Amino acid sequence: MIASSLLEVAYFALLAAGYRHGELSVVYPLARGLAPVLVLLGTIGTATGQQVAGVLLVGSGVLLVRGFHPGRGTGYGVLVACCIASYTVVDKHGVAHASPLAYLELISVFMGLAYLAAFAGARGTARVRAAFGWRPVVAGIATFAAYALVLKALTLAPAAPVAAVRETSVLFAAALGWLVLKERATVWRVAGVVLVTAGVILVST
Repeated sequence: MIASSLLEVAYFALLAAGYRHGELSVVYPLARGLAPVLVLLGTIGTATGQQVAGVLLVGSGVLLVRGFHPGRGTGYGVLVACCIASYTVVDKHGVAHASPLAYLELISVFMGLAYLAAFAGARGTARVRAAFGWRPVVAGIATFAAYALVLKALTLAPAAPVAAVRETSVLFAAALGWLVLKERATVWRVAGVVLVTAGVILVST
């Protein structure tokens, strides 16, 4: 629990720094596309050949959907991916000794207090008070619920397939971009959607 909490604090700090100093189109696809591949490398002994192929397809598809243009933030994207992969593997072992919900509650308390203290120390308590509102509360509840489902999935399946399926959130982001924001559906993005879909089918069957 301590290891996972520290890794999650590092994840949030690096993600914030990456978005502040780098480009979203670089940090996001790298972090999301590379993470399941790194999990696969760390748990290669528990994955089947079909799951390996599926994870690689998902990772490639994520990069195509979001688009990857080398630039500012590349290093942050790789570091964030390393954090995601590391705490996913740690949590796979953690939920073997505790229920997913209780495990997540303990991690969240430690992580939240640690990050709050670090943020207040660096930016001041006024910035903390200014950021408080109903939106952060809703986002926090949604984040907690989402990762609770991930931890439950880790009790039922190997870490690599779970990490790969988790990154299908990129598909929903792409669909919302096309339908709501009227973003252009390029050939590369459509190809990425196909790859992610094929990869999820492989790791889920």
